[in-house]
Amino acid sequence: MDPRRAYMELVTLDKQLRELLRANPLNAQDANALRRRLMGAATRLVDANPAFGASKEVEQALWKPCFYRRIEDFRRRIRKYAAAAQADRNVREHFARVSSEFQSFLTEAAAFYAHLRDVFAQWLLNNRVSSITASTSRDLTKDGSEMAKNIARCRQSLHRCYVFLGDLARYRELHSQKAKKNFAAAEALYHRALAVLPENGNPHNQLAVLATYIEAETVAVYRYCRSLLTAQPFVTAEENLALLFERSRQRPLVPPVTFSSSASPTSKEKSTFLKSYLHRLTRMHGILFALSSPRGSPTAGRSSTSIAAAPVYPRDMEAVLFKDMRSLLHAGVVGDALLLKVVVTNIFCIIRASTSSSPSAPVEDTLRLALRTITSVVEFVTENLDAKTKASQG
Repeated sequence: MDPRRAYMELVTLDKQLRELLRANPLNAQDANALRRRLMGAATRLVDANPAFGASKEVEQALWKPCFYRRIEDFRRRIRKYAAAAQADRNVREHFARVSSEFQSFLTEAAAFYAHLRDVFAQWLLNNRVSSITASTSRDLTKDGSEMAKNIARCRQSLHRCYVFLGDLARYRELHSQKAKKNFAAAEALYHRALAVLPENGNPHNQLAVLATYIEAETVAVYRYCRSLLTAQPFVTAEENLALLFERSRQRPLVPPVTFSSSASPTSKEKSTFLKSYLHRLTRMHGILFALSSPRGSPTAGRSSTSIAAAPVYPRDMEAVLFKDMRSLLHAGVVGDALLLKVVVTNIFCIIRASTSSSPSAPVEDTLRLALRTITSVVEFVTENLDAKTKASQG
């Protein structure tokens, strides 16, 4: 098979599909036929020459016209009928039929991307030994350079296949009829994408989206920050983070919670206390984020659109935050995983403030917040070690 001729067939089919959708978006039968022809042509091309297919980013080229637009169409129809499905039997039946069609479409799309993933993964596996040999022998020939480019392209394509598979698994679970959703499959696929290309921020953004589904606000903030801190930041994550902070700002803070000194706190008390602390922490990070954003920018938040309404760093909230943190550390509620997320988010705030052009950028406040976090942990660990030493001696 001539890969260039096969690619031109892909381009022609893609153009036909786009023109059809533009001229007659309701012609589902012809559009589906063109989609299947496109998928077949892409599969044949990648099977015959994975490196060439990766150089043309075939998996990316097909995502929007073949899959994403269709997914959005299904989701619009499902939202339209979901509200009225309870009251009207005909609507309920139509809703069930559309939901079933959507699940079948997602399964078909996942099978397509799983096949491309396997082809790219096998090509990389087959060429890994030759690339290692070339690098150890300092091969600087044209063939060696071309092989390095092909490996980089196939890694990118494999990475994108995992992201798309994660998205498809996420949609499948989100629109399933299960009462309790489980996004473990999508999460695992996004982590595989990170393993292939850790310098790319897209999977972190998608993991943040998963965290918002289960209202894990601190995890979502951490993942959006990670997405923006990578060598290849996912730029949409900045706007997503701003929206998350805005939603958090609109939720009222509960009064500071204290443990009763008479007895050990119950699991429910610990959970309530931790939620209160994390909401304050997110509010604090949101204020730092807004202060570091250029005035009037979408990420500055509504509260910073004018000088009079500009946010002010709340020292009183900081004091409450670290008082709560000490109590939570002593109660054994704050674990390593949570501390890591808090520290990384603090680092993100420092970097953002120190590189911001905003005159209100809170560089000193971000540094103090980060240092006080570390200091609180070190003091807690030191106190525990001292107590254990005295107990062993006494």
